[in-house]
Amino acid sequence: MPKVTEARRLAVRDRIRNAALSEFMDKGLATTSMADIVSASGMSAGAIYGHFTNKAELTAEVARGVIASRVDIVADSAVAEQIPTPSALLRTLFDTMPQDVLDSGIVLQIWGAAGPSGELRPIAQQAFSTMRSVFTEYLAAWLVSQGHSRRAALARARKLAPAFIGLAQGYLVHRSVLGRDLADTYLDSVQLLLADT
Repeated sequence: MPKVTEARRLAVRDRIRNAALSEFMDKGLATTSMADIVSASGMSAGAIYGHFTNKAELTAEVARGVIASRVDIVADSAVAEQIPTPSALLRTLFDTMPQDVLDSGIVLQIWGAAGPSGELRPIAQQAFSTMRSVFTEYLAAWLVSQGHSRRAALARARKLAPAFIGLAQGYLVHRSVLGRDLADTYLDSVQLLLADT
């Protein structure tokens, strides 16, 4: 039997993850079953369970995929030739996210599954730690670009990062509950709020 290459293994995992994300967005996280994901992927149950032991593990993989692209945008912004303003960065984070992901409310559903007794809590905690780190670096770079010393900027960025993450989460709540138009109004109000940052 030929050996499965790492590239092939990753391609299969991506296919499974994409099928799961599609089903989660269509049916909701709580009501999507592994059988739904098997059907949507066009693969056998055995093939899927060879990569993911259960729905929680697969959901965690979906969450990591959604978060990873956002982390890269923030990290890249911290080293850009012209560092975007905090409000511009928030807009970029959401303008570059697939609109169906935003409209489905899947991110909010994943957070709900990460509650105090949720299986996804450790993944959410790791994601917050990563986001806090990259937002701290971005905010420090932004503050340095505004004339602060690196030391002062880093101290202030550490204090601001949790609130900045909260502003991003607020947008996702607005988008999920109130819809796109009111969520865009939310970003306008965030821009006013951040004008003095």
